Amino acid sequence: MYIFLIVLGIILILLGIFGMLTSKSRQSSPSTPSTQAPQTTVSPDTTLTNEEKGKAFEDFIVSRFAPSDYTLVEKVNDYTSRHHNTERSKYADMVFRKKDSGIEFAVECKYRSAWSGKDDDKTISWVDQRKIDDYNYFSKEREIDFVVIFGVGGTPSKPDEVYALPLRLLQKPLPQRYIFLQKFRIKDPYSNYTFDESHHSLTL
Repeated sequence: MYIFLIVLGIILILLGIFGMLTSKSRQSSPSTPSTQAPQTTVSPDTTLTNEEKGKAFEDFIVSRFAPSDYTLVEKVNDYTSRHHNTERSKYADMVFRKKDSGIEFAVECKYRSAWSGKDDDKTISWVDQRKIDDYNYFSKEREIDFVVIFGVGGTPSKPDEVYALPLRLLQKPLPQRYIFLQKFRIKDPYSNYTFDESHHSLTL
């Protein structure tokens, strides 16, 4: 019996030593690579609602008019609820005044994430006739020029392409064709913009 207890004790000691060695081996071995997908950085602009995209593009356009040369006279803050819409918001997004001449002009901003169609048949959507009539009414009532600025592609705060047209060329609620808009493309959309009263639009 005494010998049996000694043997049993030796076996338990050996098992304890083996367990310690195994535990150290596991701790020192390289960790298994994670199977979790790597985190990707998503641009804040891609998670915006359509309303937020519109406001982000408006802010981009405002930043293109140098405060040393232009005064932002008005900028619409849209309010929409189940009961009321802001009446003023159906007109221009903003009104600027040239500091050197005092001339005011209105700007409406439209951002589109991508063209519809392919190649030279590409188009972007425009507004309905009611909106065009509202824009014309505002321009006539205030006796100021009205410029429509389209941003296409990229993000609202960093569009790939920007186009500026006088409202008089946009009197029908038809999709605007890529070929037609090319002559109104702002070559450097990140430069400071200049309003040209003789052409009733921006200097391109």
